[in-house]
Amino acid sequence: MNGRYRQFNPKRRFLAVDTDVLKRLDDLSKKVSYGGNPEHKKNPGDFGLTPPASP
Repeated sequence: MNGRYRQFNPKRRFLAVDTDVLKRLDDLSKKVSYGGNPEHKKNPGDFGLTPPASP
């Protein structure tokens, strides 16, 4: 099996991103939140979660 091609590709470039897209992504990132599931934790109280009714 041959190894990977390890030379630098001079044609490789970063994608140009529009500033409007960055602003919309920033706005969306401020609206997103995550709430953990206490059933997936051994000690949910350590994470500020209420324990499940029947662990």
